[in-house]
Amino acid sequence: MPSPAAIVRVLRTSRNAVLPALLLAATFVPAPVHAAWVPDGFVDEQYTDRAMDLPVAMAFVPGSGRLLVAELRSGNLHLFVDGRVAKMDPVLTVPDVRIDAYERGLHGIAVDPDWPSRPYVYVQYTSIDAGICISRYRAIGDLKGIGDGAFWLDPESRYDVIADLPDRNGMHNGGTIRFGPDGMLYSSLGDDDSFCPASDIGTLVGKILRLRVNMLPDGPGGPPSRARLAPRDNPFFDYAFVDQSLVWAYGLRNPFRFAIDSFSGELLVADVGADTFEEVDLIGPGGGDYGWPSYEGPVKAYPCGEPRETIAPIYAYDRSFWSTCATIIAGVIYRPPPEAVGAFPPEYTGDAFVSDACAGFLRRLRPERPGVWSIAPPVPGQTEPENWATGFGQMTDWALGPDGALYYCQTFGGVRRIRTDNEPQAALLGAEPGMSAALSSPWPSPGRGPFGIEFSLQRPTAARLEIFDLNGRRLRMLADGAMRQAGRHRFSWDARDARGVAAPAGVYFARLSVAGAAIERRFVLLR
Repeated sequence: MPSPAAIVRVLRTSRNAVLPALLLAATFVPAPVHAAWVPDGFVDEQYTDRAMDLPVAMAFVPGSGRLLVAELRSGNLHLFVDGRVAKMDPVLTVPDVRIDAYERGLHGIAVDPDWPSRPYVYVQYTSIDAGICISRYRAIGDLKGIGDGAFWLDPESRYDVIADLPDRNGMHNGGTIRFGPDGMLYSSLGDDDSFCPASDIGTLVGKILRLRVNMLPDGPGGPPSRARLAPRDNPFFDYAFVDQSLVWAYGLRNPFRFAIDSFSGELLVADVGADTFEEVDLIGPGGGDYGWPSYEGPVKAYPCGEPRETIAPIYAYDRSFWSTCATIIAGVIYRPPPEAVGAFPPEYTGDAFVSDACAGFLRRLRPERPGVWSIAPPVPGQTEPENWATGFGQMTDWALGPDGALYYCQTFGGVRRIRTDNEPQAALLGAEPGMSAALSSPWPSPGRGPFGIEFSLQRPTAARLEIFDLNGRRLRMLADGAMRQAGRHRFSWDARDARGVAAPAGVYFARLSVAGAAIERRFVLLR
């Protein structure tokens, strides 16, 4: 076993990477598993019933509470049904995973959104035979979850989507794959520790890729031509080199983890820094340059060639607080499913969560103005002004569960979750004094629509929800004043009036009327 001094030397040498400090801490200095410190009204608890070997990524199976978890170095995928490991375990061991460097291994997992009609699971990993690979496997078993929920992945069904993405240096591999609401598969790639190529759309390092996989044939095989994977609406689809047609965003250093907003389709990307800043980028329309290596966070870093027009991060923090490492991990943009039984209070909807795997904090962000997000105001029980919760060291991935809870995995301790404590609340957060109803701020604001709007009722009552302009003119009625049950009620406004005419840019407000009283929330419509 290395001495503590040797461990510190390795950590300091490797502080610009994502996984070295996490792996060393998990292997040589195992910390006791305990609940994190969360605000009042929330509980942090163990979810999975067994320990795992460096769990690194996870994905829920659509339409069920089943959770797939990937292990970094073994290549194993485990299936959990209501927190208990399925009867066939592991459900797959990905072959030929290259693990000869700390940053290499099995990094990402995604489940086809058309499950169970397309019972596919996708993995992203570093390969012994090639570079970074994205492969697809077909599931067999209880696909619909009407029995014991168990299934496994047929190793003979492997279809290689991409088999030769760059991996020359063993570091900065990115590693997230997730499906967006557009049905496309997004993949993050680090700069392969090569700096300047991140700003060149002709090389597939330091990029977010956007791939069309729903037209690929069933059965084993692959990889297909790059052209077959490129959606026609990708920003560089018509460029000269076919690799360019896959690029959605560029100028990233090591986007190890990103999340996708289920409402807007925007990507919340955590880009790990080098010397000065950790940053969070919000990627909406494709084609943007997010600065690396010319910029690290908000400051100039390592210029490559001519000055570039880049997109600034929405949030950044000084990484020098920790002498050995800092590793930002994207959490989620919080939008619980409509049927979620344990969803957070309405004012959390649309907020973003990000964490640092070294410092162990979890921060809650909300939009301040276009392109800038800030720390949300503290809530009761929050132990530190900037940090919504603490105690999340060595964590590697986040997911929003179908129950509305936040799930996370760590290099030790398996998968845990943060849920509401389900105790009756004395008052609804977001409610006006004396009212038994709460109204969220419409999201996204500023935005072009559609806007999500949510209200909650403590008891059954008649409720009316309307949209007005600043002159007091009603544009739309979303809820007509009928009786509604206690609980959460969600609506969407398409930024049009009752005649279907698009509303002009400006300030609007949503008004919830309940029992002779009203709550109003203002928001901004862009055009």
